Amino acid sequence: MARLSGDEFAILLTSSRLQHAATLAEGITKKIGLPFSYAGQMLITRTSIGVASFPDHDAAPTELMKDADLALYRAKYGGRNRVVTYSPNMRDETERRVVLRREMRKATSRDEIAPFYHPKVSLVTGEIVGFEALARWQHPTQGLLTPATFGAAFDDPELATSVGKRLIGKVASDMRRWLSMGLSIGRVAINLSHAEFIQPDLASDILRILDLAKVPTTYFEVEITEKVLLDMQMEATTAALEQFRQRGVQIALDDFGTGYASLTHLKQFPVDHIKIDRSFVCDIEEDSDDEAIVTAVVSLGRSLNLQVTAEGVETLGQAQRLRQMGCGNGQGYLYAKPLPGADVPEFLTNWTARLIPAKRLVVVES
Repeated sequence: MARLSGDEFAILLTSSRLQHAATLAEGITKKIGLPFSYAGQMLITRTSIGVASFPDHDAAPTELMKDADLALYRAKYGGRNRVVTYSPNMRDETERRVVLRREMRKATSRDEIAPFYHPKVSLVTGEIVGFEALARWQHPTQGLLTPATFGAAFDDPELATSVGKRLIGKVASDMRRWLSMGLSIGRVAINLSHAEFIQPDLASDILRILDLAKVPTTYFEVEITEKVLLDMQMEATTAALEQFRQRGVQIALDDFGTGYASLTHLKQFPVDHIKIDRSFVCDIEEDSDDEAIVTAVVSLGRSLNLQVTAEGVETLGQAQRLRQMGCGNGQGYLYAKPLPGADVPEFLTNWTARLIPAKRLVVVES
């Protein structure tokens, strides 16, 4: 077994058939996925595994590694926490990714990438406490596309940075307009990818965009995943996050509980806000394990004085249960789907007008 990078490992089986390797990988996934206790808290880790075999797939070691990596990529972007065995058509997928990046560059030059805003709601008061800005591609022939379709293109640092800067510029412009209208928008968050943190001036560039738009940084938040924190350039990442914090920008750790060593990250990095992954929320009313995990995360967040938001809230029952657990905020289709920037003022006005009914909807006890 060898560590290849921050959160990637390779296992070499010297005398094993393909089916045995796949079965072993499934067993590893199940074992690692078992809840465990650390520092008095219950945690869970999710694992994605790609499998390739000699002589079934390739003979050369370097090609076998490429095959396994392609299978791993498919596992990650097919839902994670799964095992995928390599097949030759995955090479075709690599070619499609090259084409996708080329199309994304054209889309950027044609200004087809725009932010849509997903509201975050207080589970205590029913008020809107902020938005998450999500990238959407207004494709000329396929309509509105989400990152599920084009997110793989952001593995390219240059492309991720180019799209990210344009997106942040649009978000800052929208925020300036909303603030000028006297709207209460809370904090608006934008996701920063692993690839973007490779750029040395990331924080300075984003802060400059906000300053030029005359948007107070206290209205802004950046969301990162644990993959960002596992990057080998940890010092540069920490410096960028500290630069954000010094200017009043909050840091949110997205998909909390699905990555590696979450508690270590809360100790080492300047985090203000944790977001519970939707995979733990969707079955919270029926699955006792998910309920225990969410309860532990909420308790951890409150003890560390961190904001806690549950993602993927789609039913009133989920919202009620989360509030009973002490979770502060919810985000999901129960409240609204992501909105184009032009629709946010009307949404906020209508939401404020029905704030009292919304309170009853959100906080009613079962």
